[in-house]
Amino acid sequence: MIRGTTPKKVNSQIKQIIDFLKLDYKEVTFLKLTKESKFIPELNNCHINNLVKMKLYGGSIVFGWLFYQDRINDFTEAQFHSVWCNENGKLIDITPREDKEKRVMFLPDKFRKIETKIYKTEPLVLTYDNIRLLNGQFQNGIKQVLGKVGDSLAYEYKLVPAHLTTQRSQ
Repeated sequence: MIRGTTPKKVNSQIKQIIDFLKLDYKEVTFLKLTKESKFIPELNNCHINNLVKMKLYGGSIVFGWLFYQDRINDFTEAQFHSVWCNENGKLIDITPREDKEKRVMFLPDKFRKIETKIYKTEPLVLTYDNIRLLNGQFQNGIKQVLGKVGDSLAYEYKLVPAHLTTQRSQ
């Protein structure tokens, strides 16, 4: 699969995805990765990381999209993401990424959010699949998908039901 880097500005491909999502490109913001001091956020596990952050500090979670682009292959992707919002309304991104990027293009989405689910005693997150644009053509629509809650934070901070925490430790 093609994977790009964070774009430096909103261009026509980014606008095409934003229009597809029925959002406003004027709300795009660039966020720096902020190191967390009270816990170690899990790699690429933004939703659980931000639920933990909210549990420890209050504030709220803002859902939205990160954008990546590979201009050579004419590929643009939006990834559903979440960031923490402090009591002053400042958006803070605490989730480390495999690509080690320190700055991201983020677009808030007040229409979509995650849900936690239990399937056959396994806790899952109902989130959204990436939106992919290749050579100006959408490769998929807006689709909800189930994902795992991660390795340990969800259990350590009791974000999953207690009976699952007990089953996991046995």
